[in-house]
Amino acid sequence: MLINACVPTFPQSFNTFQLFYPLMNQGSVTSSPSAPAGLPSTFAEFKSRCNSVARSPEGAVKMYFDAVFCYFDPSRRTEASKMLRYIMHADANWEKNRSM
Repeated sequence: MLINACVPTFPQSFNTFQLFYPLMNQGSVTSSPSAPAGLPSTFAEFKSRCNSVARSPEGAVKMYFDAVFCYFDPSRRTEASKMLRYIMHADANWEKNRSM
């Protein structure tokens, strides 16, 4: 299944939170003024951010990586799993809307 291939898995003894902490909550990495800084704390917050940020392929990629970085924190895994499922199944019809 594609989702299993996209979700990183590490041994339980591997502390990914400390490894990736310098990268997390550093603010928006995009130049979009509509992208809020920091990582979402809940699935509801993530979903509301997706409605404003993920309107372009670049915004969707930003939201995907926000979900991945949330997943690295063991205390956020349940919410982050929902975030990853949501962003992986979001369909914005970009293929149909492309102008050639």
